[in-house]
Amino acid sequence: MLAGGGQPLGGVHHERAAPGPLGRVIRVGAGEHPGQRIIYLSSIAAVQAWPGGAAYGGAKAALNVLANVVHLELADSGIRTVAIAPGLTYSPGMRAIVSEDHLNRVAGNYPGGRIGEPEDIVALTNFLCSDAANHLSGTVITVRPPVTR
Repeated sequence: MLAGGGQPLGGVHHERAAPGPLGRVIRVGAGEHPGQRIIYLSSIAAVQAWPGGAAYGGAKAALNVLANVVHLELADSGIRTVAIAPGLTYSPGMRAIVSEDHLNRVAGNYPGGRIGEPEDIVALTNFLCSDAANHLSGTVITVRPPVTR
């Protein structure tokens, strides 16, 4: 997600450096984009292990590192980067693979006894794109606490 001032991030040039989705190099002219943000959608799975979760959790952990690396590379351009790492959040795709028993167990460990909703992510993203978040960059923000057994 590229955001800032309600407009997509302009003037960013992508070049293919290697095959695959992470094989891109981002070049930005210094000082051209003050106040712009790059917001990555990560997951609590980056730091919370479960059987069978190596590929997904590993990919999300790599995304968290990417947010920090891109922060270091683009800081002089005025672009801030943040990864949002929600816990279990409602979506049609999630409902197709998660059992009702698991949903109830997870919801019981979350504040308010519910899983996340898309609006939770939207509200945080709006904050991150506001001037109130000017001090945040190169970090990961967890939207829900980890599930405990």
